Amino acid sequence: TAGRECAASHEASDSAAAQSTDDEFSNWCGWHNDHGSLTALLPAMYHITEPTGEIRQIACPDADAGLYVRGRQGQLARVVIPASHIGFQIGETAQIHSGGLLQATPHAVRGAAASAVSRSSFAVFMEPEWDYPMT
Repeated sequence: TAGRECAASHEASDSAAAQSTDDEFSNWCGWHNDHGSLTALLPAMYHITEPTGEIRQIACPDADAGLYVRGRQGQLARVVIPASHIGFQIGETAQIHSGGLLQATPHAVRGAAASAVSRSSFAVFMEPEWDYPMT
C-alpha cells in the first residue's frame, strides 16, 4: 500500500477551454488506469497563487474542472468527492484477479480554466504482495 499526493497546476488558455476532446485532459493528468487493486481518493483541493506569492485554498473555480471517469460504454462522468468522504476506483490488478468481472476505472483530471490555480488530492494505492501468486 502506498499513498501519494497528486498535484498539478495549469496556465489557462482560451483555446484549451474551448476544446471538447480528450486532448484537454493531457494538460494536467491524461487518461489512464491505476495498476493496483484499489485506489482510495480524498476530495480535491484547489489553491490559487496570489501575485504576492501567497497561496490560499479556494473553491473549484471551474465547473468543468476535476476528476473524470469513463463508463464501460464510453460515457464520460465528472466525479466530485464530497468533503469528509473517500472515493474508490478499481485498478487493473483487481480486474485481472476477478477475471474481468471488476473493470479498471479509466480516469483523467481536467485542468481549471483559471490562471495560477493548482489542484491537489491524496490517493492511497492498494496492491497485493509483489510475490503473491495471481490465481
